[in-house]
Amino acid sequence: MAYVLFFPEVLTGIAAERWKSACQSVEDFANLQNEWELALQSSKPPENFSRIRSNLSRIKNSPWTMRHTFYADMGGPLLDCPKFTPFPIDGQQTVYLVKNDHLKYPDVKEIAIWDKNKADGFARFLTHVLIAWFAIQAFGRCAQHLALSTFELSTLAFVFCTLNSFFFLRHKPLDIDTPITLRSTAKLEEILVKAGDRICERYSETPLDFVRPPTSRSSLLAPFWFGVRAVFHWGSTQGVLPIKTFGNSKTTPRAESK
Repeated sequence: MAYVLFFPEVLTGIAAERWKSACQSVEDFANLQNEWELALQSSKPPENFSRIRSNLSRIKNSPWTMRHTFYADMGGPLLDCPKFTPFPIDGQQTVYLVKNDHLKYPDVKEIAIWDKNKADGFARFLTHVLIAWFAIQAFGRCAQHLALSTFELSTLAFVFCTLNSFFFLRHKPLDIDTPITLRSTAKLEEILVKAGDRICERYSETPLDFVRPPTSRSSLLAPFWFGVRAVFHWGSTQGVLPIKTFGNSKTTPRAESK
């Protein structure tokens, strides 16, 4: 809250990076769907033909959208592996698990996610009404050559940043009350063994921390998060692992699609 008061553009940057990450997860699932369709049309059926056909049917019934990705990046889905504590997975980790046949495509309809946040639409509508009312009043006073206080000018700057943040987060649910459990038939040990050299260190959040793309060099927020963690020790792992949910400030911009 304090950072937003002094640096409102930082919140807009966070929203933009989350939107970028969500776009890439949607693109990854679209590419995966194309791969499945080509595999079924090939003259030589793949070994996992039945699984591909089942996943293709599920993804056509419930296409992966921006709303799915935002929900996943908030820690909505919980991966339940045999003999291991369920832990949250984000959108990119969901793509990895489905692509490597560790998990069936989650047949979750978009309306089921939005139904968990019925108050979100009303809250955003009310905010837009207040923003419009203030902006009209401010510009009306300028047209009448009436003075605006410094506080009002500062509020207009906040309005500009808020509108951009609303654009980037328009698909994001308000909060998560009830997570969705996704059960995997594969043991966690099998998933980690198949990952091979990608696992290079002890995880800090969940065992799938290795499915984390590098931060984009174009990201203007990487120095900001580094400074915040260095000063306030944010991001340091404390308590029981794996974690129960992701932090709302998590950003994972991708350098390129893989």
